[in-house]
Amino acid sequence: MSSNLFIILTIIFCLSCVLSQQHKWPVEHRRVPHRPPTDPRCQTPNPPFCVNGISMPTFSDDDRVELFHMYADLTPNMYLPDFPKHVAIGFWNVNTNTNYTIDWYGVYLISQCSLASVLTDDSLLWCNQGAVCVTDGIKDKFLPENKGQMSPMATMTGSQFNQYTDWIEHENDTNVECGGSNVLDTAGSTFWFRSNDCGSFINRSYQALSDIGVTFNTGAKADYTMMVSHGPEPTYLGQSSVIFGSGRDDPLAKNITNFYRQFNNTFGGLNSAKNNFIAQKYAATHGGLYVYMNSEYWFAPLVEPYLSIVQLTIDLP
Repeated sequence: MSSNLFIILTIIFCLSCVLSQQHKWPVEHRRVPHRPPTDPRCQTPNPPFCVNGISMPTFSDDDRVELFHMYADLTPNMYLPDFPKHVAIGFWNVNTNTNYTIDWYGVYLISQCSLASVLTDDSLLWCNQGAVCVTDGIKDKFLPENKGQMSPMATMTGSQFNQYTDWIEHENDTNVECGGSNVLDTAGSTFWFRSNDCGSFINRSYQALSDIGVTFNTGAKADYTMMVSHGPEPTYLGQSSVIFGSGRDDPLAKNITNFYRQFNNTFGGLNSAKNNFIAQKYAATHGGLYVYMNSEYWFAPLVEPYLSIVQLTIDLP
């Protein structure tokens, strides 16, 4: 009798854990102990990730460093009004008159951050690593003459910058999964999911800078844009290994595979805008979209307009 009671209590406990996990919103991107190797089957973008990238510089402790919030079109040579802008941080070392750009984005093609590739055997390949990119100088697309925007945010010391460098190294090694989806409840107050992207990296960066003693300018403002969907609470579908573990003839596995099959994530830029149109059409006909995060799948029911661009202001520490 006691053994049966133990089994019943164990089942109740496990069910309560599952329910509490499903209702812990937003779902957080899991960190890893260290960056995993890249999959050789993932397609290298052209130009490759972090072209002209350099190692993080080191400043003298008493250097005066100006910090700038920057954003611009993700693809400055294309007009994509229905695509979020890219944000980054600029640093100017006044003592050495050197400039640097620090940003975070997908290692592979833009669309592969949130879309799987369907291989010839109907398996799904995820190429959704993101990483920090440091470049010498301010990237051209952020310059005002190229319609980019730069806003002064703070003045810091070289010592504080070097501490931020240590934070960057840890961040880059443990926070590696990019993409996902920004899904809000219908009231617009609770995020079910928040994507891991350039905007969330900037949010974490400003908090890290504040933690090491950087004080932001009075009246400083940092905006960023994101693609957002609205809908009621998503449904948890299960671990990838479970859904696809019993064979790809399972109806759920087939539905997920067919969902990703309709997208073309071979090219970036304009093709990403086309993929957004496909996603909106799918949401309209199927009532929502599949979401992949932390090797798990969810179905997020959506309501019109399904996908939209919103501008948000970062709450500075």
